[in-house]
Amino acid sequence: AECFENRVFIPVFDAGSKDSIGDGEYQFGYGSTELKVPAEISFNTRGKKGTVYRKEGENWLAIPSFMVGDRVVAKTRKLGTFKIGKAIYDEMKTDLLGNYPNPFNPSTTIAFNIGDQWDGQGISLNIYNIKGQLVRRLLNKPLKRGHYKVNWNGLNDYNSAVTSGVYLYRLKSGKQIMKGKMILTR
Repeated sequence: AECFENRVFIPVFDAGSKDSIGDGEYQFGYGSTELKVPAEISFNTRGKKGTVYRKEGENWLAIPSFMVGDRVVAKTRKLGTFKIGKAIYDEMKTDLLGNYPNPFNPSTTIAFNIGDQWDGQGISLNIYNIKGQLVRRLLNKPLKRGHYKVNWNGLNDYNSAVTSGVYLYRLKSGKQIMKGKMILTR
């Protein structure tokens, strides 16, 4: 493992390669080293789904894993002995699920999933009027993988009620953007 600017890089190992220490097990680091920042454990499985497991005493602990191209990837703060096993985690996709009710009065709920590719990244959810002007900042923080619901009560950033009309909402992480449209009726 190599450390640079608070990030740990570990080489990608080919599952079933000569790098194995026996029985398909791989040693990353020494003993059960604890890290200050998560390390990315990555196995090239040639596209075959799997889950990364870490040895804890005599047992194997499944670590949340996801597919990136042909690799199975997991993040961990604890190094030690790892192996690839049966896939028990499915990759979740980031998706803007829409808002309900729509049309709405006086409030609506915007639902979305944060998938593996946006996991832990800074997420913003903002409301804009039809002219593209920012009306309300609903969310601006890192989010973990999962399903989320955010309520908008029809107020702007100054807590004043907005007028009836068409509004746009935008879910953003980095340069990736997802948009939706809703109608407020007063």
